Amino acid sequence: MSVALTVALALPAAAQEPPLRASLTWTRKPGAESCIGDLGLRTAVEARLERAVFVPVRKAEMHLDAAVEPVGQGQGWRVLITARDSQRNVLGEREVVADGGACNDLIDSVAIVMALAIDSSRRRVRIRVPTSERLQPPVPGDPWRAEFGPELALLWGTVPGAGIAPGLRATLDPPRFLPIELAWTGYLPTRQREGDVGADYVGWQAAVLACPRIAAGGTVTASLCAGGQFGLLRATGVGLDAPRTATSRIGWVVGRVNLTWGTWRVRPRLGAEALVPVVRDRFVYEDGGAKHELFRPWPVGVAADVGLSVWVP
Repeated sequence: MSVALTVALALPAAAQEPPLRASLTWTRKPGAESCIGDLGLRTAVEARLERAVFVPVRKAEMHLDAAVEPVGQGQGWRVLITARDSQRNVLGEREVVADGGACNDLIDSVAIVMALAIDSSRRRVRIRVPTSERLQPPVPGDPWRAEFGPELALLWGTVPGAGIAPGLRATLDPPRFLPIELAWTGYLPTRQREGDVGADYVGWQAAVLACPRIAAGGTVTASLCAGGQFGLLRATGVGLDAPRTATSRIGWVVGRVNLTWGTWRVRPRLGAEALVPVVRDRFVYEDGGAKHELFRPWPVGVAADVGLSVWVP
């Protein structure tokens, strides 16, 4: 009979690598608005890693800055990805280029590059590649984009002389529809005189326009808008025996051109428009039984404005 003595050595298990936490900044430059949004890209990356990795910037150990833009006269796409550590030092850059197709056709490649960057320090990396039927990331959750900002307009033909009108302009950009522009401007008080009599004018106008883009790429974006505008113009008599206030409610048919410069979140914008009044009310005063016209809107008014556009998200 033999007895075997066995000693079992307790060896420490391999240390489990903690998952890296990352943040993502995703920018769609002019011309790439149809590309998947921030939420869709995060979902695509986490699907390849099969876990949640994205956290707020203050909690992240790695920051991914990525931007997509059209190249080759709109025939292709380019995505530049920059990885930074928690101190914002650059760890590396990757570039993904597609020679054609839709913008979302290259998102699977972008998601894989980002997934590899996040797991670059791990000894064992597992990346899930979707089947061909599911190659394109889901886009139903793609958020609307919006542009808004202040403006200062000069008007001719809608008020006496050259009117000055500060205001606000906003554009709603849904994923699968024409951009819709909303605007409101208020006329600064202006006085018109003819000899000893005249009137003080004040008013406002609001517009709703459809604004399809006619050029989008590089640093310039142009859109051509059409729609309607409603306004109110109030005149108070000056130098009259019986001063009175008269109000005109006017609708216009509007055609407009927008130009924005730059690829920044805050961009300068210029606009020009033509306004055709539906009704041309007259402001008149009576002197000795005779009526004299003070002001009547032009058959076609014109306006030019300068402003700033802030894009979100």
